[in-house]
Amino acid sequence: MKRPTASEKGHACYSRAVPPSRIVKRPPSERKRLPPALEAFARGDEQALRRRPERTIDRGRLHDDRPAGLIPGVRNRDARAVYDARVVRLRDAVAGRPAQDAALVQGLIEAIELRLWRARNVTGPSAFVEQVVGIARSEVDALLGARKFERLDDVFIATWLGAEAALLESDPRATVTTRIMEDRRELVLTVSSDHATQALASLGRRLGRLGPPKKL
Repeated sequence: MKRPTASEKGHACYSRAVPPSRIVKRPPSERKRLPPALEAFARGDEQALRRRPERTIDRGRLHDDRPAGLIPGVRNRDARAVYDARVVRLRDAVAGRPAQDAALVQGLIEAIELRLWRARNVTGPSAFVEQVVGIARSEVDALLGARKFERLDDVFIATWLGAEAALLESDPRATVTTRIMEDRRELVLTVSSDHATQALASLGRRLGRLGPPKKL
């Protein structure tokens, strides 16, 4: 027996057409990119997912990717030259105590803020003052008291050490120190007038690779 249809029963029968789905193709600038390794794998590089990503060494504003660099932005030879000259002065100050206490304090403060021990791979400040300079840590603590040391950034340290190394090449008694004037830190260069022209020319060559000076 034939079953009556919906229209035969008196009921209305409606149907609604479903519109076809619309594919929107976004421009390349709006597409979400895959990680570089996945993109390389999709292009056929089968080793892309196994390859270790290159490490980027973050050293603040100064780029230095040398694997064996002792101090960022400073040639190892320059760092060692400054280290050696300063150690001689510090030892002379220790030998001349107490008359040389002021020079000793200043030299220790600068060595600590520059983290100078890195230039000869010394393990830290305690080993530097006791084993290299030749003064007990307790005496250093008594001399320096509760002084708080400023952590200088890589650019300033590289500028300081580069300048000092350049001056020492021309004048073994040249010095570079720092001072705070109003709201900025300045470098103070001292060099003999007999060697000034040569020393300043060397200074310009050394520091040119650091780019424009940074306001401190």
